[in-house]
Amino acid sequence: MNKSLFAQLILVFVICQVLGLIVALNLIQTNQAVQIVSENANDPFNALALFGYIVVMTLILLVGIKIFKGKFILRFVEIAAVFSTSLIVFSLFVPDLYALVLAVILIALRLIFKENLILRNISSVIAVSAVGSLIGVSLSLIPILVFAGILFFYDLIAVFYLKHMVTLA
Repeated sequence: MNKSLFAQLILVFVICQVLGLIVALNLIQTNQAVQIVSENANDPFNALALFGYIVVMTLILLVGIKIFKGKFILRFVEIAAVFSTSLIVFSLFVPDLYALVLAVILIALRLIFKENLILRNISSVIAVSAVGSLIGVSLSLIPILVFAGILFFYDLIAVFYLKHMVTLA
């Protein structure tokens, strides 16, 4: 990997982390934090429930891929995820109507310029910072550690044994 590409990856990573912290701080300060699973952030069951959501969504995607025989379902999920997460991020910085317009513009640009790496990175950074912030403000340390451990083993099984993650990728 050349140094320029490595520097770009580090920059995207840092931007994602900083934006995620800003989003999380704003969610906490404005009391807009959404509980993903339950009101009790200390309950380890939250990690299992969140993992259950991931498994169910993965099954829906795999069935959708089989039924639609193509990328349509993945593209739809990507657009829905980018729209909803960008709406969350933008609404923390501008009024809701402007946030909606910005989210629609981002989606329109992603649809028009499908292979544009800069737009893909921008939408990915926004999506990851929003989702990471929502999970971060909704779960305490123990449930997050449980969730990370479950995801570690799930990824091992999904990639190397069941191979459905290869299909999704």
